Amino acid sequence: MRFLLPLFFLGLLPAWAGLVNAVSVVVNDEPITLYEIDEKARALKVSASEALNVLIDQKIQESEIKRMGIEVTPFEIDERMESIAASNNLTLTEFKEVLASRFISLEAYRKDLSDKALQEKVAQAIMTEESTSVEREDARIYYDNHTDEFDIPKKVKVTKYASSNRQQLLAYLRNPMMINSGVAVEKETIDTASMNPQLFSMVMETPVGSYTPMLPMGQNLYVSIRVDEKIDTVKRKFEEVEGMIVAKLRKDNESKAIERYFQKQRAKAKIVTLRRP
Repeated sequence: MRFLLPLFFLGLLPAWAGLVNAVSVVVNDEPITLYEIDEKARALKVSASEALNVLIDQKIQESEIKRMGIEVTPFEIDERMESIAASNNLTLTEFKEVLASRFISLEAYRKDLSDKALQEKVAQAIMTEESTSVEREDARIYYDNHTDEFDIPKKVKVTKYASSNRQQLLAYLRNPMMINSGVAVEKETIDTASMNPQLFSMVMETPVGSYTPMLPMGQNLYVSIRVDEKIDTVKRKFEEVEGMIVAKLRKDNESKAIERYFQKQRAKAKIVTLRRP
C-alpha cells in the first residue's frame, strides 16, 4: 500500500498541468490561462472575475503597443536612472547602492521604469488623436470651486529627523521615545519663499502633524520632516496659479482620453471565453 500513494499523486500530475495551462479567455489571439487569473487575483487581492478584467485590459494594451511599434530600449532606462540619481545629488553607483539598501531589486526597478516609459509613449501616441486642450475659463471655474487648494502659508514650522541608518530612522519615527536612536532632531521655521519647488510641493501636500516621505540626502543620510504648523496663510491670486491649474486639468483630460481610447479598443477586441474562472 505504501507504493500506492505516490502513484496516486503521479496520476494527478497531468490533471494539475492541464489546470495550469488551461486557457480561460483568448484576447486578440493571445491566451489568458486559469493559472494567470489565479495568480493575478492573489497578487491584487481581488476576485477572479476582477483579475480577469485586469488581464484582458493588459492584453489589449500590449496588442496596441505592438501595433503602434512602441518600445523602450535599455539605453533609455539607463538615461532615466542617471537623471533620477542626478536629481537626488547621487552618482548612478550611489543610487544603485541606495536601492540595494532599501532591498529594491535593480532588475525590478528597471522593469518598473520601463513600464512607466511605455505608458508615457502610449499616452503621447493617443494624444495625437484626442483633444485635451484647456480653456482659460475652465481654469477660472476650477479656481473658484477649489479655493482652499490655493491657500499657502508664508512660513512653516517643521521638525527635521535625520539619520545615516534608514531602519533606525523608521524605528524612531514609530517610537520617538527611543534612547540612543542615532537620529538627529532639529526644529526649524522655514520661509516658504526660500523653499525649492520639490520641497515646497511636498510640504504643502503634508497635513499638519504628519511626516513627509523619507528623503535620501546623499549616500549616507536619510531625512523625514514633520510639518508642525503652517503660519500666515494667504490666498494666491488666480494669475499666479493659472498655469498650474491648466497643467492639472490637461493631465486629467489626458487620463480620461486614454481611458476612452482603451474602452473603444476593448469594444473592438476579439474576446473569446473558453472557461470561466
